[in-house]
Order: sequence, then structure tokens, then C-alpha cells
Amino acid sequence: MTKVILVGSCGVGKTSIVKVITSGLFEEEYNPTVGAEYNLKVLGPPGEEVKIQFWDTAGEEKFQAMAPIYYHDAKIGLVVFAMDDQYSFDRLISWINSINDNTEGVRLIVVGNKSDKEDKAVKTEQAISLANEFKAEYVEVSAKTGARIQDLCDIISDLAKEKEAEINQKQNEQQSLKLVSESSTQNNQQGSKCC
Repeated sequence: MTKVILVGSCGVGKTSIVKVITSGLFEEEYNPTVGAEYNLKVLGPPGEEVKIQFWDTAGEEKFQAMAPIYYHDAKIGLVVFAMDDQYSFDRLISWINSINDNTEGVRLIVVGNKSDKEDKAVKTEQAISLANEFKAEYVEVSAKTGARIQDLCDIISDLAKEKEAEINQKQNEQQSLKLVSESSTQNNQQGSKCC
């Protein structure tokens, strides 16, 4: 199971994105998230499915200090801003730094939500540049219309598979080292016996 955290300013649509991914439903009105909310979803094509835990964190400034509590064991971070809200974009670096300072090896996806809005405050080029600066993926979506939500799911699924492969490889390497170490210890003990 892969843990995915969603961070970003209040009102950017983190909860809407999770609800559309996990239930296919979009609601115009949501109460602000307090602390974090947790949802499960299986993503990926048949035979290649991955279980995803979505942790939707509060974006209100008074709750931001709590967000790192929910980062533990996260493998992927969705850093969300609203295309029609320059302030939410300006805060992305702070959110990215929060993830990078409190985790190790989390893969980032910068998500521009509300791509259906006519009056965009953030240019696509700005967002791509920021994502590239932090070696993150970038996708623009609309939770309201469902535009590119499947693309986001595909990116999450692919990154989750990569993270699982990395973890399996590390576990295999550690197991191999343990076996070599145990074998070496046994050989040393056998060789030190006296006549």
C-alpha cells in the first residue's frame, strides 16, 4: 500500500480531488478539512493494481503546523494549488519544503487544480518551471469537470509502482547482506575450533 499526502493552501480543491478519485463525485461545497482525512483507492490497470492511501491535510494556516504529523511513511506528495489563485501558487515552495524537510525520498507531483476556470492567475509555464526546479511531475486538472483526473491517477499509479519496486529492491539487498553476514560469521566460528 502506498501513502499519498495532499498539501496546499485552503480552498485549492484537495478534498475535491480526493473525492473525485475515490468516489467519482464532485460536490460544490465542502467543509474545510481539520487535521487530515484518509481515503483508500485501488489504481492501475487490471493485474497491475496498486492500493493507495490518500491523506488529505488541512490547508488553513492555523493547521499547517500539524501537517508534518501526517507525512510519516508517505511515498508520494501531491502539492496542490488553484490555477485562479496566485497566493496558493506562491505558497507551493513552503509546502514542498515542509515535505522535503520532514520525509525522505517522497516523489512530488505539483497539481494545478481548477483548470476549467477562465481567469487563470497562474501560467502553465510558471508551474512547469517550479515543478522542474523540484524534480516533480506536473499536471493540471479540474476536479469539477473531471478533466485530466485520470492522467493524475496514472501518474500516481506509476510512481507508486516505482516506489514499491525500490522498496522491494532495498529489502532484497538487505536480506542478501544479512545472509552473507550470517554465512561469514558461521565460517569464522567453524574455523576457530581447536583440535
